[in-house]
Amino acid sequence: MKPFRFNLEKVLKVRQVETLKAKQALAKAQLTSGQAWVVMEKARTDRTAFEAAWEERRSSQRQTVREWTESSQRHAAMVEAEKAAVEALHQALAAVAEKRAELEEAERKEQALLKLREQQEAAHDSAERAEEQATTDEIAQNTRRSVRGVG
Repeated sequence: MKPFRFNLEKVLKVRQVETLKAKQALAKAQLTSGQAWVVMEKARTDRTAFEAAWEERRSSQRQTVREWTESSQRHAAMVEAEKAAVEALHQALAAVAEKRAELEEAERKEQALLKLREQQEAAHDSAERAEEQATTDEIAQNTRRSVRGVG
């Protein structure tokens, strides 16, 4: 009997490549979200440190209108930078979720083909064993006939 050959082997290879690409895309998205997290944390730390220093300056000394205006503008810019960093983090986390779903779909497709290949290989092996058994039975039957002198 012929050796087992999976007819959809090329499709399986394509699915495996898709799975690998999906894993790489997920890793890249996770890296991006990690970087976005660092940026957001830095923006938050900078803003809270500025607020603490600003509050200390206001309580310890009087500020001119110009100083107060500059500090207020700087604070507003820091708040906006933190908001932008939070939004970037949300987008990065959404991208991670999307890439994870794509990976799960690619893995599901690959696993379906692997299961099909396994089933076809088991059916091939079973047919091969049945053919071998039939050949063995035929040889045994012919041997009995020749021993009895029938033939």
